[in-house]
Amino acid sequence: PPLSKQRVEYALQHIRESCAASLVDFGCGSGSLLESLLAYKTSLEKIVGVDISQKALARAAKILHSKLNGNIEAEQPTNRIKSAILYVGSILTCDSRLCGYDIATCLEVIEHMEEHEACLFGDIVLSSFCPQILIVSTPNYEYNVILQNSSPQYQEEDPDEKSQQQSCKFRNHDHKFEWTRQQFCQWASELALRHNYDVEFSGVGGEPNKEPGFASQIVVFRR
Repeated sequence: PPLSKQRVEYALQHIRESCAASLVDFGCGSGSLLESLLAYKTSLEKIVGVDISQKALARAAKILHSKLNGNIEAEQPTNRIKSAILYVGSILTCDSRLCGYDIATCLEVIEHMEEHEACLFGDIVLSSFCPQILIVSTPNYEYNVILQNSSPQYQEEDPDEKSQQQSCKFRNHDHKFEWTRQQFCQWASELALRHNYDVEFSGVGGEPNKEPGFASQIVVFRR
């Protein structure tokens, strides 16, 4: 499956295992993760998405509204979620409405910021919002050479993403940076140390013990 679906499945697995009652998705885009949550049985009761793009949120609202109404009409409550809330705003802003959620996700978002903003985001989330669990994914720069020469099965399939030329340094024209495994590990480990969280590294696409690692690298912060 495309990496976008693999990332969502990874997040869903951890969400189910967490027994969390509430979730906030930072940089939710068109709502692919939130939509998937409505189709799975989890312990979640409240889900929230925040994004800076009003266009993406409009698509998310349409999809989520349709999915929620479909669940009600079918009279098959697959989970406890009765509504989804979407906020327009920057995930670099300390918004009190986003505090107190059990689990937070941020999938393939930080690379669209400047590097210092990615560090600021981590500090804000772990010091002000304080979720029990934070899941962050970002491209593994070292894997790009594989993607550029691979079949389409590993390429991104996201309507918001534009196809890239093989000569492109990064996977997307809007990426401000892409970290190696060492850089990602250093960023996450320093964040965890500052804010008293444990970290677990993983990923999707590729193999952990085979070079050059995962296509998308993932860290799970646990308070």
